[in-house]
Amino acid sequence: MSEKLGGGGRGAATGARGLPGQARARLVRWPKGRRPLAGTGATDHRVWAMKAHVAYEAAFEDFLRSRQVPYVAVDEAKRAAFRDARLKSFDFIVYSAQGPNWLVDIKGRRWAARKPGARPAWENWVTRGDLDGLRQWQDVFGAGFAGLLVFAYRLDEDRAPPAEVIHTFRGERYVFAGVPTDAYATEARTRSPKWDTVNMPTARFAEFVRPIAELL
Repeated sequence: MSEKLGGGGRGAATGARGLPGQARARLVRWPKGRRPLAGTGATDHRVWAMKAHVAYEAAFEDFLRSRQVPYVAVDEAKRAAFRDARLKSFDFIVYSAQGPNWLVDIKGRRWAARKPGARPAWENWVTRGDLDGLRQWQDVFGAGFAGLLVFAYRLDEDRAPPAEVIHTFRGERYVFAGVPTDAYATEARTRSPKWDTVNMPTARFAEFVRPIAELL
């Protein structure tokens, strides 16, 4: 279940345990009514990308709720836990019963073939800013918290992973797969110098990635 932080309610008493004081004051649950930026054209790529990211986040949040996993969704207006922070934000704090609590950054990807007849690819690229920011947030939160890159794959093809790892949300099928940030950083290789992106070689990614349910 989700918790809202700040103020006197149940979230302040239970969901916020273990967080730095300033983080407790500045992190709140993402509101249900997600809306695009007002006054911005529908063709604006940045708005399209933001909408797409919100869709993946919403699907992941629905997955957590369906499993009754405690979490905190970071409010868009308060993405920085500290007023003067210069770090790229993350999306969720997810409380795990079997290991560290996760600072989750959602990476939405389509599970689709690049060319007709080709097998769908499990894309796993991120920007260096994504990776560096999440690793620094680990230091901010300290012991008991670790970064987790969660790749949210939207399934477009008839061929699919085993049904037990598929989550259906609003008529779309998703698979959520996680790689701890430190493991990803150790194996990451430059993908595009121009766009400052990195990825894990496919074989190594297969060794480290896990269905998200195994990490909760």
